[in-house]
Amino acid sequence: MRLYEDITYSDSMGHKFYVLVDGSYILGRDGREELRGEAYLIEDGSIRQISRESDMLQL
Repeated sequence: MRLYEDITYSDSMGHKFYVLVDGSYILGRDGREELRGEAYLIEDGSIRQISRESDMLQL
């Protein structure tokens, strides 16, 4: 089975999955979370890029 196409996309209906590329991470401090690096969001059966390698995204 293909992980994303056959499993994760259908499981994402009504949910959000953050996909981190090697070297990306989530930093939590002072009650806030930041996503650092390249990442994708799988939501409601589709995937889209939400940040690039040198980006910082407030979650």
